[in-house]
Amino acid sequence: SARIQRSRTSRLYTIPSTDCAAAYLNIAKEPFSDVRVRQALAWSLDRDEIVNVSYNGLARTAPSWLGTNVAYPEARRVGYTRLDLTRAARLLDEAGWTLASGGKVRARNGKPLKFSLIWWGGGKPTAELMQAQWAKMGAQVEVLGSPDYGLLDSLRSAGNWDVFVEGWGTDGDPESVLSRHVAADGDLNYMKYNDAVMTDLLKGFETLTDAEDRRVQALHINQRHADTVPFIPISSRARLNAVSTKVHGYVPHFQWWQYEVHSDLWVSS
Repeated sequence: SARIQRSRTSRLYTIPSTDCAAAYLNIAKEPFSDVRVRQALAWSLDRDEIVNVSYNGLARTAPSWLGTNVAYPEARRVGYTRLDLTRAARLLDEAGWTLASGGKVRARNGKPLKFSLIWWGGGKPTAELMQAQWAKMGAQVEVLGSPDYGLLDSLRSAGNWDVFVEGWGTDGDPESVLSRHVAADGDLNYMKYNDAVMTDLLKGFETLTDAEDRRVQALHINQRHADTVPFIPISSRARLNAVSTKVHGYVPHFQWWQYEVHSDLWVSS
């Protein structure tokens, strides 16, 4: 990107994305079956550090699931808006995961707070940074992964996983997008999350036809997700588009993969 920024023949556009990278938690097993542990893990992530170190600043923090989507500006004020290790420590203490004097790893009934974090693609730096951040509040995290998606897919299919990081888009019809992740039968509900309140909120879409009403309903679901945190929102990586200086009238679109030709778009010779 630095080379393109210095170029005289191209312009670099940094386009905010509606994608949300998140840490998906296997809530069917300990310690993630306890919502206090899930909340503690979410409060103890330094999202600003992840954005600046892992993405060289070319990303945005995601305090809540819909917090990266411009259609839901209120979602930027919901959820895990800051690093709060004090709150994280209190939640873990309440859940019985305590830290002995001089110790580095929390334990409950003699069992250490230990789990694995799976990355894929280019996600290793982010996973290692999360490992270091979670270590500060007493978790021992093993990082494993592969550039090939097949490793994550096989471990997940076998149910042999604790936490993995993956990103999905948040744009589109809210009922469809949200249901895929948090409906009991959602195809992206890897966590097997099944929450009665969330089920009722999803059913609430059935009688709503007005776009604003559906947007508000999506915000209610976003709040319930932040409260129960079956997966932890982390960040949204910006999209970079390089455009020739011969192209005039180019306007970047938040859906980076598409662009409509219009009457003001032209190319000089």
